Amino acid sequence: MRGQRLWVAQHHLVWATNQLEQWVRRLAREQGGPEPEPDPVLTALRDALEHLDDAVLDEDIASAGPGKGNRALRKLPESQLYIGTFGSHRMFGLVDPEDIERRALAIVTTADRLEQQAEDYVHDLMARGDWPPRDGDIDEEP
Repeated sequence: MRGQRLWVAQHHLVWATNQLEQWVRRLAREQGGPEPEPDPVLTALRDALEHLDDAVLDEDIASAGPGKGNRALRKLPESQLYIGTFGSHRMFGLVDPEDIERRALAIVTTADRLEQQAEDYVHDLMARGDWPPRDGDIDEEP
């Protein structure tokens, strides 16, 4: 049971990290900055997990099998995914959890910077006398 919970937690972490990458790229686009390149291994891993039901399963390995099916697994080394719960420090044998932690900490720094920008904006509004809004400045619903 412990191994199953570990597998599920790793699965969720891969999906969440992939989503985080997408939102970081979106933020960069919205701010007019350069978009960071997506991690190709993380993207392939997320895709392989999404299409795991198409894989050939053998003990602790999911493989693409013969034919042209399961393109996601074919993007991984040896067209295989380690799905065992023990025996590898890396999640699914591919992703270092410490790397995921470093990425998350970098985002926290970004969030702190965005919060500071918002605070600076409000202070600027207050200094100009534009905050708080005066009666009639806010659209109110009847």
